[in-house]
Amino acid sequence: MNPWLNVHNGDLAQAEALLRLNEPYCVGAAYRFLKRGKKDRLWKNKDGSALLLYARRILFPVFRSAAFPSSLIKNEGLILPRFFSFIGKKLHAAQGLASDMDLMEAGMEARGFFSTAGFEYDLMNWDRAQDRIPARWNVPVPPRLTIRQADGLDLERLFPLQLGYEAEEVLPEGAALNPESVRNGLKAILLGFYTLTAEMDGRLVGKININAESFSRFQIGGVYVAPDYRGQGIAGALTREIIRRLLPKGKRFSLFVKKNNAAARSVYDKIGFAPIGDYRIRYYHP
Repeated sequence: MNPWLNVHNGDLAQAEALLRLNEPYCVGAAYRFLKRGKKDRLWKNKDGSALLLYARRILFPVFRSAAFPSSLIKNEGLILPRFFSFIGKKLHAAQGLASDMDLMEAGMEARGFFSTAGFEYDLMNWDRAQDRIPARWNVPVPPRLTIRQADGLDLERLFPLQLGYEAEEVLPEGAALNPESVRNGLKAILLGFYTLTAEMDGRLVGKININAESFSRFQIGGVYVAPDYRGQGIAGALTREIIRRLLPKGKRFSLFVKKNNAAARSVYDKIGFAPIGDYRIRYYHP
């Protein structure tokens, strides 16, 4: 008997409870849950202690519970829902806590689905109270630097930065960059998420944006500074500023950073982000 239940629109309470309980570890999944469209698929086990969410060709496992149910395990791997073969052929990526992904990947490999590339991250949180901006943040921004909110009119000027970000931070090894896909993704970010730009010497030299908003958290992403302008504190200034501007909304902040990106990790450490877990993204079909 398959242990997964297909969740319908009128049966979401247990799924929401699990996402709220584990929200710091699954902001992306919680965001997709809140934005559920007709094409999204959602499964949970009988008692609601494990969840699989499939949206926009991305699979999110959320298994953080006191005791992972043994009914979902077979030969050390996760039992997959019915009809997964159909989804597996369309799957672009899977992401979640490394411990959850271990189970997910073992189950997928048992069904013949193997990832082609992936990245390991530190998952980090910033959890200060609303009125507690650290005094050490009162540092001068780099000379001639202007930070402002971006909009759709910035699409073309931001496009080279987004190309650089995708090539350095997102593109799996061996994959080809698709400029039109990058442009469409940037357009969606500018229309749907809070974005800041950094301008210096008459050009846009850096960017940062929110890429997910869950019940009580913003997830920061898209942080990128043009190579010629690195080492001047621009990434730190952008990160501090987006927190300052959004903090009155009463939410906390999350992000994940590649484990081999020591420079970025140092920036976030100084701002006050703390690691809370290991995060992983695995890529499948192009």
